[in-house]
Amino acid sequence: MFQSGARLQNKGWQNLSQSSVYTGRINYLYHLPERHFNLRMKRDTSLFTDDFKIEISGEETNYDTSHIYTGEIFGEKGSMSHGSVVDGRFEGFIQTHQGTFYVEPSERYLKDRSVPFHSVIYHEDDIKYPHKYGAQGGCADHSVFDRMKKYQSSGTLEENPEETVVEEPADGPVLLRKRRTTQPPKNTCQLFIQTDHLFFKYYGTREAVIAQISSHIKAIDSIYQSTDFLGVRNISFMVKRIRINTTQDERDPSNPFRFANIGVEKFLELNSEQNHDDYCLAYVFTDRDFDDGVLGLAWVGAPAGSSGGICEKSKLYSDGKKKSLNTGIITVQNYASHVPPKVSHITFAHEVGHNFGSPHDSGTECTPGESKSQSLKEKGNYIMYARATSGDKLNNNKFSICSVRNISQVLEKKRGSCFVGKFPNKEQQNRSKAGQNPQRTVCSRFIWWCREGGACFSIELFFLDAGKVGQEFNPTLNCFQLDLKLDVVAPFSVCF
Repeated sequence: MFQSGARLQNKGWQNLSQSSVYTGRINYLYHLPERHFNLRMKRDTSLFTDDFKIEISGEETNYDTSHIYTGEIFGEKGSMSHGSVVDGRFEGFIQTHQGTFYVEPSERYLKDRSVPFHSVIYHEDDIKYPHKYGAQGGCADHSVFDRMKKYQSSGTLEENPEETVVEEPADGPVLLRKRRTTQPPKNTCQLFIQTDHLFFKYYGTREAVIAQISSHIKAIDSIYQSTDFLGVRNISFMVKRIRINTTQDERDPSNPFRFANIGVEKFLELNSEQNHDDYCLAYVFTDRDFDDGVLGLAWVGAPAGSSGGICEKSKLYSDGKKKSLNTGIITVQNYASHVPPKVSHITFAHEVGHNFGSPHDSGTECTPGESKSQSLKEKGNYIMYARATSGDKLNNNKFSICSVRNISQVLEKKRGSCFVGKFPNKEQQNRSKAGQNPQRTVCSRFIWWCREGGACFSIELFFLDAGKVGQEFNPTLNCFQLDLKLDVVAPFSVCF
């Protein structure tokens, strides 16, 4: 469970231009403001499986995820950018050596205000947390976990008479088998993500909802892939299925999330009552203001002895119901305020950490933020700390050694049963076979932001998208000469 009192403060944005088109070469950047982001991005197909399905208001449909992009700051090794282009606007995050920047629609924070700009960009350090954490921190109380732990131990796996295990005698004949083709290691957790009607109501469109999902997946993918779980490396995530409940589903009797007032434990239970045997994990994203500032809740995994967490199959429990405990939930609302992506991403990583087998951090070794040593305290606490972290400390986006130990045990025991190898997707395979890497769209789009005192930032985006086979990438072409998919091209303006 995770809670936060985060709220983005208005720090005096003065002017932010509309999207614009820049027709020069990528290396012709002369008039640099205080910070200039030269982003080179291309379509991200790594977050969705080849058999990815999306269901909207009960109807399954094929969906194009070409509005999702990933890239880097040109010339800055180790940087990473990810986001989406919806209605001609970029939204996402930019990880730099000086911290992470976020770009969001301005109306998300400046509601009912007429402003001459459509987006805001801010550094992670600009987020202020006006709500003081209570004594119970991120967990409403320990009784919640006690109840969950007791319930997990009551699961009984129904025997399937069609499934039998035949063991060969030790002294039996030795069979010579054909050597198998080398397979990628099973390090990928496939996800089922649902969003309720309140989440859809907040973000407005299915494109925006999918962009939010991909942003969360990319954020935790970056954290988990960079962590060595005692020899288990490169843990990654892919979305296999998305179910979007729109505002039309608010009164649908078959929609379990239709009621307005649902407590966090009940909300998790509703998710768990569905059968999620086909997935490593199943999450529901919502926009609800849960009691005590709770931002998320998930079942804690264990290597043995209890049910719950990654790869868990549907079982019958003590209340007479069959449930899938490979589940979790997160919300993007906190004390009637929108939760900034930075906090929501850490919340998601935290809850998935529970599913992977990590309880909350405890002890001096794994809670340096509580240390009397100023040097240790300044580094902050780790992801699995019981209270929400601001995310700006050195340790806030890392797992403690306590978490690593616990998670590694669960991975060794369970990942073989539901994790998959991450093959190149069909698009990458087709490019490889053709021996080419066609790229079509090149367009720079500037977003400007000014704070009080004249501090100014700008972003330049180069979108490299898949085009016709054999088409060459030519950065000298005017954007209007290419088949752009951008919906909005507006005049260029500057900070002042």
